[in-house]
Amino acid sequence: MRKNTDKNFNKYEFFEVDPFTDDYTDGNTDSILDIGAEVGADQLTLWDESSLVRKGNPLIRSRMSWSLNAQKILLLVASSFDELTDIEGDRFVNERDRNFWSISVSELENQLGVKKLNSAYLKELATVMAKSTIEMNLPNERTGELNWELAPLFSYARYENGILTLELTRLCKEQLGRLKTGYTQYALKDVIRMKSQYSIRIYELISSEKFKAPIGKVTYTVVELRKLLGILDPKKYKDFNSLERRAIKPAVEEVNEKNTDTIYITYKKLYKGRSINRIEFTYIDKKQIKDNADNIVSSPKYEYNYNYDKETLFSNVKPLKEHRRFDWRYYTDLVISILDSKREVYESLKSLEFTDQFIIFEYLRYNYNYVRNREAINFESYFLYALMNDYANALTNMEG
Repeated sequence: MRKNTDKNFNKYEFFEVDPFTDDYTDGNTDSILDIGAEVGADQLTLWDESSLVRKGNPLIRSRMSWSLNAQKILLLVASSFDELTDIEGDRFVNERDRNFWSISVSELENQLGVKKLNSAYLKELATVMAKSTIEMNLPNERTGELNWELAPLFSYARYENGILTLELTRLCKEQLGRLKTGYTQYALKDVIRMKSQYSIRIYELISSEKFKAPIGKVTYTVVELRKLLGILDPKKYKDFNSLERRAIKPAVEEVNEKNTDTIYITYKKLYKGRSINRIEFTYIDKKQIKDNADNIVSSPKYEYNYNYDKETLFSNVKPLKEHRRFDWRYYTDLVISILDSKREVYESLKSLEFTDQFIIFEYLRYNYNYVRNREAINFESYFLYALMNDYANALTNMEG
């Protein structure tokens, strides 16, 4: 195989054929096959801020009962999937190619943030990853019939001389590959240090939905959520209080703690009679909202007769003490940019002899009170989104 000289290529070792011999394995994962000589692996570099995970939404919404570290290994494979090559060393994945992913145990410890991974523990992980069947339900949009697919993600595993090697199945390559649609992408750093497998699953489930809107709701039945979290044993967390205390609540708290700049999630229990039968998650995609706001702020075209003064602004908007720490200059710049995009309404307000300062302050005040009266989760992001969309109909109210 031609050596790939890309500077990022040595993060992981990938092979198109068996790295230990030219012979193919027989596909049997009941035991680890003795198939040849040792393989060396370079010391791999840690994931960085730019490492991305891309997964097919069917895989994210599958029933996967994997441990925390098994899930994290899958994330590492997903984040480095572009380093797979064909037999010529070009970065191309063909369904017929056999692809192997290999990592040294010392590097895996660094990647996972754990110490002293031993052979026995890695064998337990690999057994689950190579033997367990993933169940994906795929509704047929045309007929409404429920299609499904059952398959493992890895077909072979080996540990030798401090190197763990996994072979990717066709399904794995399809669901981690270069998908054009129907996938979710996020930063590896958002999840790799999470301490609960349920945190990763909830983060991924919500992330697969939030493309629909920066603020939204997702509802699951309790039965459905148990399956999506991989809690398939009916005796585990049998009553809802246990499920909430051991899985749902700590997972939501960890997602919010580890992702202060990207997403915020809360949930509430929905009842049928006296029983809790559904969970409604509400999310705010903080990063998307901020990115959209930045794009708006960067595009003002007109001049306004206004000088920013925080105390004058506060005397008009009257924010609560805990909200005065927000970046009100940024909010003001955002409002100015929004007025740029609504020039006809702005000119109509000016014809009523309103000053620029009055229009800006009133726009802030109306939308601030709108969000405040709703006791919104994650006030700052919700306020930003309200300003962008004028949830309070401030311009209409000012027109009279």
